[in-house]
Amino acid sequence: MLRMTVKDEVDGSRLVIEGRLTEVWADEARHYWNSLVATRRVVAVVDVQGVIAVDAVGKALMQDIHRRGVRLVTKGCLMNSVVADITGDCQRSNKGARRRTT
Repeated sequence: MLRMTVKDEVDGSRLVIEGRLTEVWADEARHYWNSLVATRRVVAVVDVQGVIAVDAVGKALMQDIHRRGVRLVTKGCLMNSVVADITGDCQRSNKGARRRTT
């Protein structure tokens, strides 16, 4: 299952992706993303906080989005790690981690 919603904000639109960014759903997400790009809609942020699974096709889509200068917003270990791998920002995957003292 996949849900994609565009929310208009002051700095541009926010694309919210929720569910599985895998297989046929990732292909559908790419099609929708390409339609947004074709209409020249300004997408400032892609929110992937609600993504629960991602495969190679979904990751490739997120790489394309990132290459276009769009910020990816994440939450949770899985997506933080995937986005850190895409952006080269290894600090992102540790965001919110608590240090353990012994």
